[in-house]
Amino acid sequence: MIALVVVGQVGVGCSSVRKGKPSVVVSIQPQHYLLEAIAGSKVNVVCLLDDESNPETYEPGMNMMMAIERSDAYFTMGTIGYELAILTKVRSNNPNLPIINTSKGVNFIDGHDADEGDVDPHVWVSVCNAKIIAANMYAELVELYPKWKKYFTKRYNALQAQLGQMDMEFAARLKSVPDSAFLVWHPTLSYFARDYDLRQVSLDNGKEPTVGDLRARIDMARKSGAEVLFLQPQIDSRQASELLKGLDVKKVTINPMSKHLDEELTKIVDALAPPVKQK
Repeated sequence: MIALVVVGQVGVGCSSVRKGKPSVVVSIQPQHYLLEAIAGSKVNVVCLLDDESNPETYEPGMNMMMAIERSDAYFTMGTIGYELAILTKVRSNNPNLPIINTSKGVNFIDGHDADEGDVDPHVWVSVCNAKIIAANMYAELVELYPKWKKYFTKRYNALQAQLGQMDMEFAARLKSVPDSAFLVWHPTLSYFARDYDLRQVSLDNGKEPTVGDLRARIDMARKSGAEVLFLQPQIDSRQASELLKGLDVKKVTINPMSKHLDEELTKIVDALAPPVKQK
């Protein structure tokens, strides 16, 4: 696995802002990872959300709103509910602030409320999408700070090369997986599954389950043939714990909100296609 070189730890919800350096804001830690890989030491990346928070229930406080106002640009994910809730206020208070939708160009997957035009928001849990997100970030950084274009370009090219290598390695390993199905509690890995022709089976229907409901889900999980169940720390897993009592599967905890996006994606691949042990 080729790890990306990330310079420094910065940002609200990440660490303190460095004085005397231009600042930009991102919504979630995986964006922080990608943007900092390109911006390097030139730009301070401020992250609104820490890696233990749930973006579906998060509400930015006053200090986070002030961080946006002090920044040169706000790089949104474009699919997260809390962003939509604050963008009107952000635009009203900062009419000249560039707001960049970093998921522009992604081929979206329908979400739970597809009839209302909803999309699956977890676009960043995909190497292919990460490359698109990085391209949007690079274009805006060059627009904001043209004097550092050469610096950004070098780092951006290295990032894209590393993401491309990850994609090839993942595809080669997952191609040999005998059963393409895997279980998740919360349907976070739709884009990852699409990238590698896998089948995600979600066990969360958003409701407190009855005994009969749990039995139905256990039956569905068994029929899927999946041997791995992915869980997230941000999602209440009490229901999952009850369901696990009736399932003979490998439980793997992942954190799609982690800044270390490369490590989390690798953990998913390792669970589905364990690496060959060296003799």
